[in-house]
Amino acid sequence: MSPYLIVYAFLLILATVSFFKKKDYNVLFIVSAVVLTLFLVLRYGQGSDYFSYMRLYEDAPGGMVALKGFWAKNQNIEIGWKLIEFLFQAINTPFLVFMGVVGAISVLLLCRFAIKCCPGARTFALLLAYPTLYLTYLFSGVRQGLVICVFLGLMLPFLLEKKYWQYFAVGVACIFIHNTSIVVLCAPIVILFSRKVIFLLLAGCSVLGVLISAPFAIALMNKVSDMLGKGNYFDGFSGVSWIALAERLVTFTLIAFVFFKYQKQNDDKEMELVFKIYCYGLGIYMLLCSAPMVASRMMIQIKMVEIMLAGAIIVKMPKWRLPVFVFFVALTAVMTWKNLGSYIEQGFYTCKVQNYPYVSVLHEKETIFNWRDPQTIMKTIGKRKLAETAGVPQAYLVQEKSETQSTKDRSDEYANSNPSYRGQVR
Repeated sequence: MSPYLIVYAFLLILATVSFFKKKDYNVLFIVSAVVLTLFLVLRYGQGSDYFSYMRLYEDAPGGMVALKGFWAKNQNIEIGWKLIEFLFQAINTPFLVFMGVVGAISVLLLCRFAIKCCPGARTFALLLAYPTLYLTYLFSGVRQGLVICVFLGLMLPFLLEKKYWQYFAVGVACIFIHNTSIVVLCAPIVILFSRKVIFLLLAGCSVLGVLISAPFAIALMNKVSDMLGKGNYFDGFSGVSWIALAERLVTFTLIAFVFFKYQKQNDDKEMELVFKIYCYGLGIYMLLCSAPMVASRMMIQIKMVEIMLAGAIIVKMPKWRLPVFVFFVALTAVMTWKNLGSYIEQGFYTCKVQNYPYVSVLHEKETIFNWRDPQTIMKTIGKRKLAETAGVPQAYLVQEKSETQSTKDRSDEYANSNPSYRGQVR
């Protein structure tokens, strides 16, 4: 059985114990946090973008294959992330340690969010974060995973405590790590609107999203992008992902229904604000729904506040505890299985979901290539010296090219092999 499924089952058991005992045990939360931290920081070669991040890190001054013009090249990578890489390289930090530190900080911030925003449902919050935030963004989309956790662990508590300067200062810093943070920087605008206005804006975004998804609209946008010298900018508008859309709408409907029940009895201003932020995130998704990858990346930080909403319902609404818990357990189970299947496809693995492997830094580096295609990884890494260090088998190592050609090829190959890279360039 896949270790990833075992960890999920472990979290589910601990969350279930807390749920039925109606007590959020400190020991269960701490054990869950420790397991998630170790599972993340000790991985090797896991995550679709792992080796892409390795290449980017070793591009930095002081890196194994330091890239001339580092600060000007790889323009899809924000300057803040490059600076972080540079600082770690300046103290001769190995890539494995760098990834471990970033992963540990991300989980620490996630745990802070659970403590500050989900009291009474902390272990349940970690379970909800596991399928997408943890497995997709902390394992693979490392930069965005970090800024999501910064938003949850720092910015959201600042906003709820009305520490607006701190909120915006941290938000601006996050933009220099991943530009999708502009979405959360703008989130406090919902304070200015009533719930009724928020719903009208959500409806308007949905209508616009439908219009944008029409073939004539996409063709028009492509013509405009060609005129502006941004050809193929709108290729991401490939059609609605109905499964993803259904998941978001069903989850929103459940949370909204129970939230209204809760507000009738409590008039909780903090939960009102969080719910409006949640609607704001859904509005972004609906507006961009015909570009599923772009929409998901733009609203994922906001979507994660549903963890807080679900946790509050579990703790504060005894009448709705069981159906909400059962729904989210079923959702996390389905999403975990679905996401593992997508990682196999994106990472060029040769295995099935039930035996999806976990390789740690304690294994020989070559072990990962028992499941991942070494030829694809060689193309992603580009440099023979780095590929040797990564454990790519000798048979797949390529001869070095001239530096100029090699740099160009690496950029092209990385863009072709990494869909998220293409989205960030745009």
